[in-house]
Amino acid sequence: MATVSQEVYLTDVSEIVFNVKLDTTYDDPWDPSKRSAVVSIDDEVVWESNSVGSDVRGEYYDQVYTVHTQYQDADPHKLSLGIRVNEGGYTYIKYLTKWDLVRFDTHCGGFGYLAEDFDGDCYIDGVDLAMLAEQWVVEEPDEKYDLFEDGIINFDDYALFTDYWMANSNSVNWRDDNCYQSELPVTDLDDDGIVNCVDYAVLMDDWMEEVPEGTCLRGDINGSGEVDYTDLCMLLDGWLEKSWLYGL
Repeated sequence: MATVSQEVYLTDVSEIVFNVKLDTTYDDPWDPSKRSAVVSIDDEVVWESNSVGSDVRGEYYDQVYTVHTQYQDADPHKLSLGIRVNEGGYTYIKYLTKWDLVRFDTHCGGFGYLAEDFDGDCYIDGVDLAMLAEQWVVEEPDEKYDLFEDGIINFDDYALFTDYWMANSNSVNWRDDNCYQSELPVTDLDDDGIVNCVDYAVLMDDWMEEVPEGTCLRGDINGSGEVDYTDLCMLLDGWLEKSWLYGL
């Protein structure tokens, strides 16, 4: 096995995502039974490129290793990328593993996805509901939609889904020591991470009110001292905009 390594911290890392290209010189085939690209942590192989076929040369995008909890501690770990040869002997062929765009995904700020977050944006909304509806009472549904775990998507799964309606995995686990990461839209008047009807209600509650200089109205988005049509237009321009709280 030949690798390049670096010490990394995986405390709140959910996945390691990368691109890899398997290549050879002289247009020779890559037999996966003889050689494979590997990812290892602390010299333990956690991912390999084994696949079916006699020649697996090519580019493989967005390969994923889901980080095991044993590595999600406060200690540094040796992350290695490389190639493993599974047979003895000598060859004139050069085998290459070309790694690119290796990145850590800290899903939803490190807190992970909720089971009901089918599209993986850290927010339970109409998109997830539509995805659930597509699996309604179909034969052999995708198991990730089977929240009730009975082999069928029906009202039992819908009931569990509604328990988390409009929830998001970041704010559920919000910590005060994370507040410096907050990048909320200026039109997010209730600071919940999304510009929606609640913010509209806040603005309407302050509609056409004027306040003395130095006094703050939440609905006064442009800071003019009055809540008027300019603020309303700004709110509508940012409608449904989301902050990092919802994975954007």
